[in-house]
Amino acid sequence: MAIDPLLSGIGLICRVGVGSVLGWAGYVKLRQPGDFAHVLERLLRFSPRLSRPLAQLLPSLELAVGIMLIAGLLTALVAGMAIALFVVFTVSLIIHLRHERQLNCFCFGTRHHRAGSRSWPILRNIGLMLMAVIAAGVPASSWSIDTQLGIAADGQLALLASSALGIGFTAIAVAPLMGRRRRRGRPTIDAGQRV
Repeated sequence: MAIDPLLSGIGLICRVGVGSVLGWAGYVKLRQPGDFAHVLERLLRFSPRLSRPLAQLLPSLELAVGIMLIAGLLTALVAGMAIALFVVFTVSLIIHLRHERQLNCFCFGTRHHRAGSRSWPILRNIGLMLMAVIAAGVPASSWSIDTQLGIAADGQLALLASSALGIGFTAIAVAPLMGRRRRRGRPTIDAGQRV
């Protein structure tokens, strides 16, 4: 069965795109583990005993998943791991939003911090999850180690189904936050006051 070149190209772009984002984020955080541990303590209220090992583990995992995706090694499995990472990161952002008015995403380390739209990092993560689903579901291109090693794409339908469920649950959890706006400085009217 021949692989459609357009479909293969889309899969390659998604695979390399997600891998690049995860690889860069992991690399930057590994260069400043103390700063990332502090972010975990402050934003998610983790204890130092938990945040220090996580500040090493999460970026290392991001970097490894990123490199494997770029290389196209065990793509379906690794794309599933990428989706799981994005679900964890998105849930963490939602937890942070419940405690803070402004979302400070330290996704690329503390020195690359940029406060912005409350919904942008969450929407970006959902988009990256969708790209990872595409990368997992599209047959490997000739530009992957999977193809060179003859690794078949068995079980990708199950991966796609579980990925779709993960993205669906994330979207359901995020939907109430997207529509909610804080009302500040709204004038109140007393019962006896004329309008």
